[in-house]
Amino acid sequence: MLYASNVLEEDIKLSEEKKPSPTSLRDWTIRPFTINGISMVLAVNHETLMPAIIPGVEYLRVGVEFVLAQVVKQICSRLAINPDKATRYTDQILNGGVAYRNTSNDFLLERAFRYYVDAFSKITPEELESYEENDLLMGLAMESVTLADRERFGRQETPMINFTDQIVNQVRIPMITNKGNYFVRRWVDLNNSPTYLANFDEQAPEVQAVYDQLIDINTELIADLMTWVETYTTTDEKTQAQIKELLDQYLNDYLTQRRPMCVIDDLTSPTDFLLQWEAFAPDDADPEPILLALRYLIMYMQTTEMLSIKDSHVLMRAVQVVIANRWGESNIDLNLGYKDMIAQPDKTTQEFIDLMKKFPDSFFEFLRNLSPRERLTMIDQLAQLNKEDAAKNWKGDNL
Repeated sequence: MLYASNVLEEDIKLSEEKKPSPTSLRDWTIRPFTINGISMVLAVNHETLMPAIIPGVEYLRVGVEFVLAQVVKQICSRLAINPDKATRYTDQILNGGVAYRNTSNDFLLERAFRYYVDAFSKITPEELESYEENDLLMGLAMESVTLADRERFGRQETPMINFTDQIVNQVRIPMITNKGNYFVRRWVDLNNSPTYLANFDEQAPEVQAVYDQLIDINTELIADLMTWVETYTTTDEKTQAQIKELLDQYLNDYLTQRRPMCVIDDLTSPTDFLLQWEAFAPDDADPEPILLALRYLIMYMQTTEMLSIKDSHVLMRAVQVVIANRWGESNIDLNLGYKDMIAQPDKTTQEFIDLMKKFPDSFFEFLRNLSPRERLTMIDQLAQLNKEDAAKNWKGDNL
């Protein structure tokens, strides 16, 4: 929910709510201010005290809330937050309401406003002009992140750290389509258990029992996945051991720190997992094994119909964004791990290719109706027929 100064009433298009809702991560207070004769708007997040600076209303062609959402997305990008997660969060802001008030009784919030206005007033007109010459919203987002890392306001961490942690941990994109897979059913049953849903003490025996069940499910899945890797890929034994260890770190260490959580609870979780791995890994660490482990996990979840195509694409993007932003696609073999395919091209596959050339629309509808397993088989066979064309077609949709 947005809490805006009364003077902004004509500049925000959200529905007004007279009764404030309980405090949440979506709450921002928005107020106009002036710096060196230039009008600006400052928003501060209630829970984390994260600032977001946007241009004054006279410079805006859309409602203040839409520009705030764009700046917050830019802030999330600067903080290496998964873009799907950032979009989900800003959509929550835009789908909320607004209440109008000029002051609050929150001492820390008021202190943060005074601090940020004073700090931002030290920016020169030349610096503001340099933002405008490049990308104004991106420049203001960068300035917001810089200010958010200077002061703790009596808390253990800065607003920048608190905002990042809260978005990563609280904003989740769960699986949409439940295809009834054996492991998915067990995860869902665990998620729906009274103990899991309750606000429980993490030291309680019943909580440990939930944790133990989750570890058992994940361990069984890893064992099944490794059998799949051994059967359908040419991965050597050393790499297989690395994959198993890395999947255990992701599923049984990283995810279960989050009260506990399984992979279907947040399909964007590979982004933060990879960033944590990168932060603690040696400078010369090779990222290919961990990328291969996550790729095989996604391929396995597709071929065993654990996830829909739409859900699997969220998982794919969660890995791709780290590759693009951290290591660069030119430095990472995006086709790493695809097997020298066991399946050989057959007459039927060749007929499909002929159909694709003569009737592309009909062929596309045929592909749409295939299961993930059938699509993967076809991709394998087509790879043998024409690797160059396959690589071009896969580049946008595969890791």
